[in-house]
Amino acid sequence: MIDKEQADFEYKNDRDEAHKLSYLLSLMTNLLPIPFTVRREDGSTPEHLSESRGDRWNVLASDSAFVHKLIVRVRAEGVCLFLEELPVLYGGVRCGPHLTLLLGPVANVPVDQNFCRLYALKHHAANCVLMHCESVKLAAILLSVNHAINGERIELKTFVENSFSLRAPMGSEPVRRSMSVELRPHDPRIFEESIIGAIREGNEQDLTDTLNSPYAGMRGTVGRDPMRNARNLSIVDVIVATRAGILGGVSVEEMYQCADAYILQVEDSRTPEEARALARECAMTCCHKVRNLQQGSRNEQNLSAVVAKAREFIDRHIAEKIVCSELCLSLKVSHGYLVKLFRREVGYTLEGYIRKRKIEAAKRLLRDDSCSIAQVAEMLSFSSQSRFDKVFLKETGQTPSAFRRTLKSGPGNWEIVPDPGI
Repeated sequence: MIDKEQADFEYKNDRDEAHKLSYLLSLMTNLLPIPFTVRREDGSTPEHLSESRGDRWNVLASDSAFVHKLIVRVRAEGVCLFLEELPVLYGGVRCGPHLTLLLGPVANVPVDQNFCRLYALKHHAANCVLMHCESVKLAAILLSVNHAINGERIELKTFVENSFSLRAPMGSEPVRRSMSVELRPHDPRIFEESIIGAIREGNEQDLTDTLNSPYAGMRGTVGRDPMRNARNLSIVDVIVATRAGILGGVSVEEMYQCADAYILQVEDSRTPEEARALARECAMTCCHKVRNLQQGSRNEQNLSAVVAKAREFIDRHIAEKIVCSELCLSLKVSHGYLVKLFRREVGYTLEGYIRKRKIEAAKRLLRDDSCSIAQVAEMLSFSSQSRFDKVFLKETGQTPSAFRRTLKSGPGNWEIVPDPGI
């Protein structure tokens, strides 16, 4: 008799919890139609809470062993995210003494039909639908249901961070994730201090010597693939260089704009060598700006606002194809007026100054042997390598390859070396 009363009481509680869940889930699915199922400890589904799809399309109906593992984890933890099958996510909430809510499957990145079909086959289903749902959204729904059913309040950020940092295979104790990348040694602190010091003093020779030191290759690991690692390291180098430029007296806004421009170019780089070359160019540019500032030439001080802005525009867009008409449009002056004023104050035609600044940037890039001449030409938006060779020869009296050979002969021997191809 007592057993029957106890069973009736538990049945009533289960039914009450099921009705409460049914109401919550009806609201939830109107906001975000995430698949769900509610199970008893024996795997059966309570009345009024059937599956969202037929059994052949339902991973949680076709793989009872997998469902059992999910239920065991939820019953043990109360509320949790399942990250063991990323990018596929599941979530679970313990709802009273006998019921368990399971949310999912969803994918935290967009996936195609082939992936869905293969994932379904893994769990003995004919197919499945994996809706895109970010992990934080799934976590927010789990915590909302948990709070409504169990009255427990858990911070969303803490819950998500703990879920990812304590990820472990189902049925095992949670363990901290270990790094699966090849860790490289870091350069000594004096290397970065030498770069900052050279830029702050405007000493281009010291900066060049430091960048060419053996320590330049000891950069650590900040990305899981070579391209991402090179971009991340180059972005760090750009930030260090521009902050050193600020210490050298260059305006904060000018250095921030310089950092933005180079970081965007680094993000668009296609090879690790190109990313590193851009970081090196940024360091040399910052050093050059500090040097010009410290020289404080009379010509610099007497520049009109229009010419100063034109030079700043050219320096900021030196890696792009600069069209004079677009420059005049941005400054809101006529082409004839700007050309005449620029030549009078700077001593160069507008086109000649652009060529001069591009070749100065090219010289800095050519110091990096890992960057080919064709890559330098492309990074500075020359139409072809032959066009770059012609402009470089006209501005310096050397071809790029001859200039590079003079660098290898040492800083004390920088005479012009004839190009055998001429």
